Amino acid sequence: MAETPIPLYYKLYVDLKESLNSGKYQKGDKLPTEKDLCQKYGISRLTVRRAMDELRREGFIERLKGKGTFVTGSKREEQLAILTGFTDEARNRGVETRSVVLENRLVRVPADAVELFDIPADAMVVLLKRVRILEG
Repeated sequence: MAETPIPLYYKLYVDLKESLNSGKYQKGDKLPTEKDLCQKYGISRLTVRRAMDELRREGFIERLKGKGTFVTGSKREEQLAILTGFTDEARNRGVETRSVVLENRLVRVPADAVELFDIPADAMVVLLKRVRILEG
């Protein structure tokens, strides 16, 4: 079985999110510049932007043009009691949904996921591949 590589933007996203959650960066702190992150991680500016966009979308950071990127905390943490999934969110918006399962089987955890998700190397996990369909 071929291992699926983890995208570079996701690795940066996880690293930055861990830094935010651990308290390394506090609310109001300025994060390193895109250029600094590119150099530190050896990745492109586009990759850094994608990771930052994910953090911004989740409410962890705020990007101010010409000023930098600042920690805002997590708006999602305030909403955990009402956290909804893809299907619930679509239904709340009046959109018809359905799922088609392409693959559903038990597999040994991929090597790159062991450290990322802190899973024992000999663990078995469910591999689920599906297509989510909105309004047909």
